[in-house]
Amino acid sequence: IESILAFTKYGGDPKALEDAIACFEQSYSCKAFRRDERVNMHGPTVSEALKLPAVLYLHTGDRKWIDLGVRNIDNIFKYNEQPDGLISANEGTSGRDPTQGHEACVVADMLWTLGYYLQANPRVVDCDRMERIAYNALPGSCTKDFKRHQYLSSVNQAVCGPFAQSAHFNYGESTWRQYRAAHFPQCCTGNINRSMPSFVRRMWLRAKDGGAPVAMLYGPSEFAGEQDGVPYKIVEETAYPFEDEVRFTLPDLGAWEMATVFF
Repeated sequence: IESILAFTKYGGDPKALEDAIACFEQSYSCKAFRRDERVNMHGPTVSEALKLPAVLYLHTGDRKWIDLGVRNIDNIFKYNEQPDGLISANEGTSGRDPTQGHEACVVADMLWTLGYYLQANPRVVDCDRMERIAYNALPGSCTKDFKRHQYLSSVNQAVCGPFAQSAHFNYGESTWRQYRAAHFPQCCTGNINRSMPSFVRRMWLRAKDGGAPVAMLYGPSEFAGEQDGVPYKIVEETAYPFEDEVRFTLPDLGAWEMATVFF
């Protein structure tokens, strides 16, 4: 559905938009979201499916889609959020018990999804969610060089072994809770590499009205742009999340104004 919508954006058959909507409405995910109940679903599946209401809103402007998405993304975090910012998902969503864990794919998929919500319906809570996942759940699930990762990881995991957490899924399966170059399920091995790019590409966005740059996610970064033909650069210096101070060096462009909203 995401690909079909991109196809329509770049000049494809407008009917494809109708097809994408019909496809989503017939899906198990959409029907589950519309029940407005606690959603219990495969972690990567629900993380990916949750992006579709936001993407549909970006393509149609119909508020019913973003309203559906916001209700359900808040629902999934309400019932499954872990101390590292990510939802539990030992294959299926596993509640708020901190002895449960999550699949590495969920790190990548949830950052990808939350990025669309920052574009479609920016909220501070979703910025916080992205930061907590990127600065906690992501580095906990892989080594510093991204060459090894865990299939299942969890908070306060002191030992990478078969009984490192009380996950109900494959309890005692040693390799899935160890840092390895690859695991039997290959999904996380490829997916983990898009996690940080998904975060970085949403650190700076442009305001809907006027296009002024907005610092959406905190971290050391730069924003390069152009105002009235004059190139400029905004530098953000910080050790966040290891400190609470964020410093911006702004260009001197006379009457040029920067968006005053910082998330």
